[in-house]
Amino acid sequence: MNNIESYPIFEADQVLTNNHLNNTVSYLERQGRLSRIRLIGSGIVGGLEITTSDEGIVIGEGHGITSQGYLIQHCQQEYTHYIDFVSPDIPTGVGFIVECDEDEASGWPYYGMEGIFELVPSSSPAEAKKAFSSLKRDEYVVVLLLEAKQVKLKNCDTNDCNDKGSRLDFTVKPLLVHIDLLKGDDESFFNTLLLKRYGVPANNRLESGESILSEFYQLVDDDTLTKLEQHLKTCWDRYAVLLELPQSNPFEGLDLKVLRGKFSYQKGNFHYIQYFYDFIDDLIKAVREFDEKVQDFWGRRNANETYFPLHLTLGLASESTRFGYWDRYRQYFVPVHYLHGQEQHKEEVALLLQRMRYMIADFDGTLPSKNQVLQITPSQIGANLLSDRSIPFYYQLNNLHKWWNYRLSRMGIPQMNRGYHLRTGIDAPEAVKNVLLYDNERFNAFRIEGHVGKPYATALSEIIAERDKYNLPFDVVALSAVDLERIADGNEVSCQVQDLESNYNVMLAGLLCRVKQLLTYVGGLRPKKDTDIGDIRVIDTLKVNDDLSLPTLSKKVTAIRKEVDLQKKVATQPGIKRVNYIEKIVDLGKDDQEVKLMDFVAKDINSFLVTDRKLFEYVLPKPDLLLVFLQRLNAIFGYLFENDLREFDIDAYDKLWAEYESTVNSIIKESANSQNEELKAYFAPKNNNVLFNCANEELYAVKEEYNERIKQYQEAATFARYFERHRGLEHKAGVPKGGTFVLVYQPSAPRYTAVIPEKEIRVVDRFADVVREEPAETTTKKETGRLLKDTKSAPLLSSATMKYADTVSLIEKLGLGADATKVLDALKKKEEAEKLVSKLPGGVVIADFYVPYLVKSNCQPIAYVFQKDIDDEPSQPEEPEEDQPAVVIEPTRFCTNDTKEYSIKISPEGGKLILNGKESEAKIVPGRLGKGTFDVVYTLASGAKASTQFVVEEAVNPDFEVAGADYSEKDRNWKLILKAVVSDGGQLKSQWLLDGKPVAENQSEIKQTLTVNNPRATIAYSVTESICGNGERIRTFVRDEQAKTVCSDAATLTIPVKTSGTVVVVAAPKGVTTKGTNLVISPAEMAKDGLKQGVVAYHYANGDTHVLAVLTITLGTASFEATIGLPKSDVVVIGRAVKNVVSVALKALSTGGTSIWTVNGKKAKETMSIPLAEFEKLKELTITHQIDFGDGPCGAEKTYTQSIAVLRRQLVANKGKIVVE
Repeated sequence: MNNIESYPIFEADQVLTNNHLNNTVSYLERQGRLSRIRLIGSGIVGGLEITTSDEGIVIGEGHGITSQGYLIQHCQQEYTHYIDFVSPDIPTGVGFIVECDEDEASGWPYYGMEGIFELVPSSSPAEAKKAFSSLKRDEYVVVLLLEAKQVKLKNCDTNDCNDKGSRLDFTVKPLLVHIDLLKGDDESFFNTLLLKRYGVPANNRLESGESILSEFYQLVDDDTLTKLEQHLKTCWDRYAVLLELPQSNPFEGLDLKVLRGKFSYQKGNFHYIQYFYDFIDDLIKAVREFDEKVQDFWGRRNANETYFPLHLTLGLASESTRFGYWDRYRQYFVPVHYLHGQEQHKEEVALLLQRMRYMIADFDGTLPSKNQVLQITPSQIGANLLSDRSIPFYYQLNNLHKWWNYRLSRMGIPQMNRGYHLRTGIDAPEAVKNVLLYDNERFNAFRIEGHVGKPYATALSEIIAERDKYNLPFDVVALSAVDLERIADGNEVSCQVQDLESNYNVMLAGLLCRVKQLLTYVGGLRPKKDTDIGDIRVIDTLKVNDDLSLPTLSKKVTAIRKEVDLQKKVATQPGIKRVNYIEKIVDLGKDDQEVKLMDFVAKDINSFLVTDRKLFEYVLPKPDLLLVFLQRLNAIFGYLFENDLREFDIDAYDKLWAEYESTVNSIIKESANSQNEELKAYFAPKNNNVLFNCANEELYAVKEEYNERIKQYQEAATFARYFERHRGLEHKAGVPKGGTFVLVYQPSAPRYTAVIPEKEIRVVDRFADVVREEPAETTTKKETGRLLKDTKSAPLLSSATMKYADTVSLIEKLGLGADATKVLDALKKKEEAEKLVSKLPGGVVIADFYVPYLVKSNCQPIAYVFQKDIDDEPSQPEEPEEDQPAVVIEPTRFCTNDTKEYSIKISPEGGKLILNGKESEAKIVPGRLGKGTFDVVYTLASGAKASTQFVVEEAVNPDFEVAGADYSEKDRNWKLILKAVVSDGGQLKSQWLLDGKPVAENQSEIKQTLTVNNPRATIAYSVTESICGNGERIRTFVRDEQAKTVCSDAATLTIPVKTSGTVVVVAAPKGVTTKGTNLVISPAEMAKDGLKQGVVAYHYANGDTHVLAVLTITLGTASFEATIGLPKSDVVVIGRAVKNVVSVALKALSTGGTSIWTVNGKKAKETMSIPLAEFEKLKELTITHQIDFGDGPCGAEKTYTQSIAVLRRQLVANKGKIVVE
């Protein structure tokens, strides 16, 4: 550092040189600058906001300190033009302060550079000035340069040629500097430490568990880990000593690559690599948080004295200064914190540095996969600091929680941190142990831990149970890591089979429709009575409803299935209970109490054979066959009712069908010898309603389609496809509120199906067995297809039960010809693929991700429309009723600016048309009618009427108003509620814009805050689309801040406001009202309330400008201060004359007014003198003060009267200052 260590001491009669004087000035000047930058700070202290527009730029009033300690002050000025900046020569009389390890300054910024412009006002006489609007403003930064210019003062004339030395002139000049010329060393060293996002760019398909985990591995590559190690070492080396920590660097031997190597296939824990990635992410966040806090404490970003030695950057020339927004091109003020009671900053920075040390020490590199308890912990993601997040479970938590959060550690409650292990601690507070029971509004995410390494079904069920138990707002899905060949679109299995479930119910209803009459006949058979004649049973004719429609049966099916489902839910123990479904299907009437054959369906057939068989022999010699028929059919319908399509098993159904078919064949054989013709008709061999094989085939086809879709769905639920379809997938070891948590699991050993190309024929062992029994030439392609579709096939060819050689033999027997080559190639590929056995554990969770939204179902509703039975003979079309009028107008919505003529269609002609009560022609012109709703009535001579209605909307003319306003005196911000006023009553699309930038869409009302940094804002409401056109309304909002002093005893004071509208007062002291377009203020009432000052905030419209006015009212009086003084020696030497005088200085205590002074009855000025002799002759001194603040003299004047004797004693005692209030 080039500090001056000495300065000259002057002696009497000393010969002075220029070095003596210059060294003295330099020492004092440099000490002053050092005091500012070392004890105060540097940067923009206050003001200097910039406001840009198309015409120019306004630099507000303000001041700041450069990095060399120079003061820069600027008064508000608008600049509309610019010229080329020509810098002066570098002066020799300026010495820069430099760093301790530097000998001289690196250079003078903007001296001798080209391409820099100087801003000038419109009144500047500079030649070749150019308009500000012609500049590409977004490429330039506004800079205030303290231009130092050394001027030689040596002037020679005929009599004197002495060297008069030099003079340093400092001038503040506003410049426009291209962003490429700015110094680029403002980037923090820590900004180079970044961690890439997962799966970005999304070029590679993640088709296996290995590829998913390898992506994590690549993100924590050698370069990233090396940079992180360097940053950790640098943090300790640079700041440990300053923070009074041990100088020995604990990160010196750190090797993160070795730690990464602990997660590998060889160690069997590669699926935990995501937690190492999370650990690295934690460390990077910890480094950046430490960097942010240490910069706030130490201010190192701007500590370099040569960073901005003679200038201040104010921001981009294209953007106005915004409150609360950090502008990288603005030189904000950085104070010297350690002199402002910021010892806590030092403690926090030291804790954050220690935290990184314990994060590495407590990281659990083993991460056991067994006996992990799943836990969900509220946490934070996004821009939140690491300190605000919960502590992950991969830290052993020996000491880390004591260093995790500075605020909690300083309060002595580090156990209040949230974390996996903290929740299970013995001394864990209730709010930590059961954190999900309490309010979690302040958290925006949940950490989910303890699931990796578990079977995915277990993990999924545990997460769902925990989520539902605590009513947590997120969803969860599980995806396979392996991407199979055939992928179906969709994410819910119900979407895939919803239509098939409906088909299944419809076919069941159709099956009931087939056997309805047969069941009614057989089930309704009565036992023979004594009155019966021979084999003929005399009974009432049983009426069968042949017109029973399918929708009625569908409803009955739905009702029975609901009843069955309910019984399943309430059943406590499994048991065998026979249910008579036939009597639920066939309704023979509630009043029919006579015994019927269907009554025995749910009973043991043995009892029927013993007691009731003979009573039904009149129908069939073996009536027990009919009961068995009902029981077999009841078993079939029971199976269909009790099992949905998912549970439907073809083999189980085939077994029931075989028993039913055998019984039916027996009845057909027996009924051939019966004299009952009706029975013969029902059980005829050609009756397809008894042996409904076609219906069975339909059931089988639906089930096969169901199985196929389920397989496709399972293949679709893979991570690769999910990643492609759902954008924004991230990994953060948890899920945000309202998001979807995605579990990725490694499936068990894969089973591949050999697929014959183009024909999609699955080759199965069962068919192989069939082929071995039959000659190849006898097997038709149709039979091949039928056999190959059997869903109950044996293990697939590619499994271990069938070798490749056997497959070749089978393919040859199929007789596929040219297709055989393709088949063999496909099988070979599958065989090779099976050799690639995954090294990851099968069936367990290997990774997790999230998307920040709930994944909605894409299921489409399914509806069936059943047509009613149509009569054999078509009915004649209905004739329109005579004498029925009609009136139609299209369209029914119009606009007031529509001058086109529209016809009103009427029929039949000859009637009278009435429009809003007046007779009218059958045509309209909307523009002539004006806005309104119009009723049209058309009446025939017969009195029959028809009516319609249309609406004429006013042409769109968008506008908006200030529906509400609020002003904060503390931060000087205006908060406005803007409400759209638009005449279009239909659907419209609209947009709000602030300074040309969209801020809201399709909202009739918005809230907008205008800060003190936005003195002028343009707000527009635009209708972009509506029935009656579009348009835009633009208003400019301008802040108007004024101050006024008024007489405190004035009863009222009227301040006119230039507006054609209404003055709305937002905030004001008591006594302020409005009258017309005037503000009415009552200073006397303000004074009565003890106020000396008040702020009136009001707004009003002035054409297209809306003024946001703030008037600061100060209550003034005639109070004054008089300073009277005697000369210390009683004489004042002026030239050669000697006078004795008494000085009098008068000052009004209220500013902003015009004073009228009188001293002893004579008008006086603010400063005057009284000869001492004349002063001593006076008996008393009387001073009177009256003041006028622009609204007329204040009513009460202030007077001071004192005897000269007493006043003399006061003056001798140095009490010459007198205050009169």
